[in-house]
Amino acid sequence: MVAVMDEPLTTSEASRIAGVSEGTVRNWMKAGRLRHQTTPLGRLVDPIALADVIAAREREQRERVKRRQIGKGESQRSQTAASPPREAAPTVAIGGDRRQTA
Repeated sequence: MVAVMDEPLTTSEASRIAGVSEGTVRNWMKAGRLRHQTTPLGRLVDPIALADVIAAREREQRERVKRRQIGKGESQRSQTAASPPREAAPTVAIGGDRRQTA
């Protein structure tokens, strides 16, 4: 969870908080994902909007991991279903005792 600040953040501060490069923050601004204001000294990022973008990224990452785990489970099931059934090991009588050889 990110502590939300009241004051606008510089691109550098926003990138440090989000754990991404400044270029990524600029890309988010260009794409309209991150609210900001342009000043004579540069762009200032809305800290609440940054918290929203970070939360959305974390949700997307969790969903990606979940889909990978589901995909792995399905591929393992399909491999199991596709393999031919194993034949039973032949039984051998030893001294009147019937045992399976493996």
